Amino acid sequence: MKNLNKLEETLASLDKAIKTNPDDHKACHKKGVVLSNLNRQQEAIEAFDGAIKLKSDVSETWYQKGIARCKLNRHEEAIGTLDQAVNINPDDYMAWYNIGVSLDSLGHHEEVIKAYAKSTRIKFGGNMAGNSSD
Repeated sequence: MKNLNKLEETLASLDKAIKTNPDDHKACHKKGVVLSNLNRQQEAIEAFDGAIKLKSDVSETWYQKGIARCKLNRHEEAIGTLDQAVNINPDDYMAWYNIGVSLDSLGHHEEVIKAYAKSTRIKFGGNMAGNSSD
C-alpha cells in the first residue's frame, strides 16, 4: 500500500511537470513507467505515445511501450514496437528477449529461437557455439 501511494504521488508530480512543460519527453516517459507499474497499461501506452511524439529516437520509450503492449497480450503490436526499439538500439538485449516472448505467444517458434539467441549474444558477448551471426 505504501508503494502504491508513492506511485500515485509520483504520478501527480509528473502530471504537474507535464502541465508546466508539455514538451518534456522525459516526464511523459516517466509517467508511462509509473502508469505501467500501477498496471494501467493503456494509459501507459498513451503516455509513451506522447513522449515518442516529442522525441522519437529514444529506444527505452519504445521498449517500455512494447512491454505495456505485452502485458495487454497485444503481442503483434508489441513486436512492432519492440522492433522500433532495436532499430534505434540494436544492442538492447531485453528488447530482443521480449520480441522472443511475444513471438512465442504467437507460436512463431523458429523466430523465437533467433530472437533469444540474439539477446543472449548481446548480453553475454561473442558468438555462441552452433549459432551463426544474423
